[in-house]
Order: sequence, then C-alpha cells, then structure tokens
Amino acid sequence: MLRAPQLKSGVNIMETTALVGAIFNANLQIGSSLGLAIVTAVTAEVGQGDLSNFTGYKAGWWFVVALAGFEALLAAVFLRAGQPPTASGQKGADSVDTINEKLDCV
Repeated sequence: MLRAPQLKSGVNIMETTALVGAIFNANLQIGSSLGLAIVTAVTAEVGQGDLSNFTGYKAGWWFVVALAGFEALLAAVFLRAGQPPTASGQKGADSVDTINEKLDCV
C-alpha cells in the first residue's frame, strides 16, 4: 500500500521516525475503516435485518475473534524474537546516551 523508505539502502531510520509514524497511523485508519465495514456487512447479512435476535451480532463478534486469532498466529510465525541489530550490525540495544548522540540531542 504505502512504501516504507527503510527498505532502501542508505536510509537512516533515525531520520525517518516521523514518516514511519505517519505511515503507521495511515494504515491504522484505513484498516480500522475496512474492518468496521466488513464486520457491519457480516452482521447485516447474517442478521437479515432482524434486530430482535442477536444472530448477526454474534456472527460479527465471532468474525472479529477469528480475525484476531489469525493475526496472532501470523505474528507468532513471522515475527522474530530478540533484539534488533544496531547501526554497527551487532545485536543489542543502544544506550540512551548513544541514541541521543545519534539524534544530536543534549
């Protein structure tokens, strides 16, 4: 959907954190609206417009539960545990002083 500049070589991630936040928020907004539309469609289709019983709402709820379970399964399979590599290529976290030096903060 949106291209992240971190995938290109020679891009310093410390300089693009605002862009990453904007991309994340845009994807969150788009995903939320699409998810709400899908759950509404499931609820309306299963409930057939009858609000006296809650079959449509139950179907919408179980759709959300199944989607969350699927996303948790994807996260468990594809996300790696551990610390990300530092700028020098070694594993480990930078100290606060090192990060402040990189950002030129005092």
